[in-house]
Amino acid sequence: MNAQLAAAPAAAVPTAAIVTQGSRHLDVADAIGCRLVRDAIWQGDHCNWLIWTKEPIAGAFHPVYRAAPNDIYLGTAGIALFLAHLVRFTGDAQQRDTLHGAVQQMRRRLAQRKPEAFGFYNGSAGAAWALAAIGAMEQRSDWTAEALAILHRLPGEAALADQHDLISGKAGLAIALLSVGERFGDDALVTSGARIAAMLAAEAQAGQGGSAWPNPDRSGPPLLGLSHGVSGMALALLEADRLRPDRRLRDTAMAALRYERRAFDTTQRNWPDYRPMPGMPAAAPRYPVAWCHGSTGIGIARLRLLQLLPDDEQALGEIDVAIGNAVQALNVPMQPLTTDFTLCHGAAGNNDLLLSVAERFGRADALAAAQQVGDVLRELVHAHQLPWGCGVPDCGDSASLLTGSAGIGLHYLRLHDCAAVPSPLYPCLPRDAAPAPPSPQPASSLTQ
Repeated sequence: MNAQLAAAPAAAVPTAAIVTQGSRHLDVADAIGCRLVRDAIWQGDHCNWLIWTKEPIAGAFHPVYRAAPNDIYLGTAGIALFLAHLVRFTGDAQQRDTLHGAVQQMRRRLAQRKPEAFGFYNGSAGAAWALAAIGAMEQRSDWTAEALAILHRLPGEAALADQHDLISGKAGLAIALLSVGERFGDDALVTSGARIAAMLAAEAQAGQGGSAWPNPDRSGPPLLGLSHGVSGMALALLEADRLRPDRRLRDTAMAALRYERRAFDTTQRNWPDYRPMPGMPAAAPRYPVAWCHGSTGIGIARLRLLQLLPDDEQALGEIDVAIGNAVQALNVPMQPLTTDFTLCHGAAGNNDLLLSVAERFGRADALAAAQQVGDVLRELVHAHQLPWGCGVPDCGDSASLLTGSAGIGLHYLRLHDCAAVPSPLYPCLPRDAAPAPPSPQPASSLTQ
């Protein structure tokens, strides 16, 4: 695709109009859902999937094909979240049965939760958050009540030391507690989330360039970005400050944003990834364009920041940078068998930024660009009944939400009706609004 997009004013459409875009995107999501039904592995009333990941073996990371864990990022909770959204559109009985089997697996695993795995994307806070969301969508108050009870107990059970980020640390736990507490009117959960945020703020380390949190392994500078870096931690503090105002939370969040902003490279027009990479010198950071690290995640963070701090003077420019980088990445020629199409560090994640910009600002150009990308990928993969390239290098299709086909399916649901399906790239509980019914229409012509 050849899309030109910037954050400068453009033709706008009402947010309410950014809804159903015909059935072609729903067809892709439905096909992915049918594959998940086919591939589910059952035992009694519960089911799970095999997924690809990389794990340390003999001092190096190797591809591993294993049973899905219970989290949102790789595991059953994320796959179930996609199926819960999908069946609201399709009403498919087999998809719903598989969803319910996955929920039974989630509930069993949540009963065996480990204290050290408490985060949002990689732990039990996110799995309980997903269970609450699915319970609301499926009108199963017993599931939602069970999820809230787990979240009430979780802060007292979790091994909270040395984990700070959105993926697996206190930032993710705080946001899970705050969002579920606000959504379901549970004041005690909001208070608990604010307490976790205060702990997070107290652990920030002030420096000349602002404040940040040390890496768990204490290697290199504190990380930047949404998933593992200071953007996610700053937003957790601001989310808590919104519900339980505390100047210390806001001041620490602003100091963290200063640290991240000072690191911006004007030549690269991106933020550095400080993680040590095998085979690369320590003084040579990368500049990825992805949700997990780099400008896409920071752009998504700034979209939320503008809602929390509408007067922030730098956020729009940073969103503009993120849009430009995402469009450039999406214009790179894609190959059906080698391209990463996933949410975490692939095409769907970069395209979800464009879709989120369309939602936030009513941007017709962003919506058109996101739809065009969806059509290109649909013709490249879905039309030829090929597997979707996953986010684990040198591996096959995987069912996971952030690194596999469930996340691609959820992105296509958003392309179909983003007003009814929130992005999984920032914790947001599903809206109460029912999805719009599908209305078939011819696919738009493509210009590549």
